[in-house]
Parts: sequence; C-alpha cells; structure tokens
Amino acid sequence: WSDIMPEKKIETYLGDGVYATYDRFGITLDLRGQDDTTKIVLEREVFEFLVRWGSRLFKVTPST
Repeated sequence: WSDIMPEKKIETYLGDGVYATYDRFGITLDLRGQDDTTKIVLEREVFEFLVRWGSRLFKVTPST
C-alpha cells in the first residue's frame, strides 16, 4: 500500500463513532465509544475481501 498513499497518517470520520486511519501498513478502524476505544487493523488482503463481500451483499460495483 505504500505506493498508493501519502507518507503522513490520514484520519477520516466514517460515521457512527468510527474513524479510519492509514499508516502505510494497514487501515485501522478506531471505534470510539463513551467508555472505551477499540481498534481493528485491516491488512490489504482483508480490506480487499471486505470490499468484495460488501459489494456482493449490497449488489454494488466498487469504483476505482
């Protein structure tokens, strides 16, 4: 992924208390609740599978 994203860490709010960051190693989903923070790190292969699964589930074609 290092060839597709900038050097600095980027954080984006996705909604429902979920923030996404990218650090050149993977995408981190930061689930910020009132009492706790849970983080899930997605490697490229897992993210690609999630996109394919969501596309089939919602019958949409991912844009490039």
